[in-house]
Amino acid sequence: MAKSAPESTSSSTNTVDASGVTVTPNSYTISECKIHPNNNDPIDIRDLIVKINISESLYLSSLITVITIRDGVNMLGNLRINGNEKITLKIFQEPIDQDKKEIDLEMYISDIINFSKPTFSSQMYELRCVSEHAYLNQLKVLDKPFDNSINKLIENIIESDLQVPIKRVNKDNANASTFGIVKGVYPQLKPINAINWLIRNAFDNSTPFFFYETVKKGITLKSFNEMSKEDTLREYNHMKPNFEQTFEQSKATYDEQLLTIRKISGDLEISKFNDAANGAYASEMTTVDIATKSFNTKKYKYDGLPAASLNKFKPFAETSKFQDRKMNEYTTAKKYFVSENSKSFDKPNYHNGVKDNLQKSSSLRSNLDFMTQNLTLNGDFELYSGAVVKLNILKPEHPDVIQDTKEVDELMSGKYVVSSISHVFDADEYYMLATVKKESSALDLDGAVKL
Repeated sequence: MAKSAPESTSSSTNTVDASGVTVTPNSYTISECKIHPNNNDPIDIRDLIVKINISESLYLSSLITVITIRDGVNMLGNLRINGNEKITLKIFQEPIDQDKKEIDLEMYISDIINFSKPTFSSQMYELRCVSEHAYLNQLKVLDKPFDNSINKLIENIIESDLQVPIKRVNKDNANASTFGIVKGVYPQLKPINAINWLIRNAFDNSTPFFFYETVKKGITLKSFNEMSKEDTLREYNHMKPNFEQTFEQSKATYDEQLLTIRKISGDLEISKFNDAANGAYASEMTTVDIATKSFNTKKYKYDGLPAASLNKFKPFAETSKFQDRKMNEYTTAKKYFVSENSKSFDKPNYHNGVKDNLQKSSSLRSNLDFMTQNLTLNGDFELYSGAVVKLNILKPEHPDVIQDTKEVDELMSGKYVVSSISHVFDADEYYMLATVKKESSALDLDGAVKL
C-alpha cells in the first residue's frame, strides 16, 4: 500500500459544485481516513472505504464507528492489523453561506467483523472502532475510596483514569449545585461502569442523568432537566418536499432539505401495559435504615406534569380507569426497596438522594418511552443526541386535503429529545437514522374524541 496521500486530496460525493460548496445537506467530503499500524507511518485508506457509520446515543458512553472496507491489496496481512490500531477520520461540509463544518475523530479498532471474499481478488470486512477512553476502560478497574460530589467524581474518572483530552469533554452541563457530597468505595468497577453506577443515584430536579458521547459535543454528562430547558435545535416537517435535486440551489432550498423528514418508521412503543409496571404512573418505596432498625414507606403518584417536560400534557389519560381507580392510584404497580445506614459515615453515602428522587426519576425514564419515532433525515453535522427537536407530522388524509389544509397530527407531533443517531456516509450520500423520544404529549389525552 502507498503512504498517506497529501492533505490536498479528498474523496467526496458528487453534490459539490465547481467551487467546492456543499449544495445539498447529504453531500460530504472525506479529507482524511488514516490507519496507524503498529511500528509504521499512517496509511491513507480512503480508496478502500465502502461505507462509514458513526453511531451515538444517550445510552452509549462512546461513539461506535463501523468502516466497511473492500480490500484488494491485502491490508490486514500487509499492515499486520491485529485489532488495536488507531484510525484518524476527518469529514467536512462547506454549506451555502455557512462556515465549514467538520467531523474530526480519533478512534481505535475494537473488532474486525463480517469478513467475506466475494471474489478471488478481493475481500470485504468491517472495522468496528471505539473512542480511546472506551479502549482504556477495558484495561482498568477502580477499587479505591471516593469522597466528593458526584459530578466531580465523574470528572476525576474521565480526566485521571480514562485520560480523555479536554477538547472531547463537554463541561457546559456540569452543574455542581445539582449534586450532593457522597462517600464510599468503588466496588471493583471498570471506570465507565463506575460512572454509570454513580449517575444511577444522581438526580437533577428529580430527573436522571445521562453519560454519553456525541460527534458534535464530545463526552457529555447531562440531565433530562437540562435537556428539557434547551431551545429547540431543529423543527422538522414530514410533508411532500417542494424542491428538486439540482446544483443551482439557494440557502433556502438547502435549509428545506435539511428540515424535511424523508421517512418515519419503526415501533411507536406506546404501551401503558408495560409502562405502568415500570412505575411510570405510581409506585411505592420502602426504605430500611439498618443502623436504627427503622423503616418508612413512601407513595408516589403522577399527579401533575413535571417542570421538566417537553410538551404541555401528561402521557396518559386520567379518565381511564380499572376497577374504578385511575392508573396513577395503583401505587403497588412498582415497589422499590432501599437499604440505608445513617451511621456509616459522617457524610451522606451513595444512597443519599434516592429516597427523595428515585420514584420521580424512574417515572420519567419509563415515560420517555411514551412515544418513539425512527426518522431518516438528510445529513446534519449540528444535530446531536440530547438535543430537543420539534416534529410537524401531517394527519393521514387525502393528498388534496393535505395540500389545502396541512393539518398537523398533534398526537404524533410535538417536541422530542434525540436519543440516538447513526451518521451514515456511503457512496451516494450522507444521511442520518435518528431515534427521537418524548415523555409528554402535545395533545390533551383527556380531551373530547373527534370522529
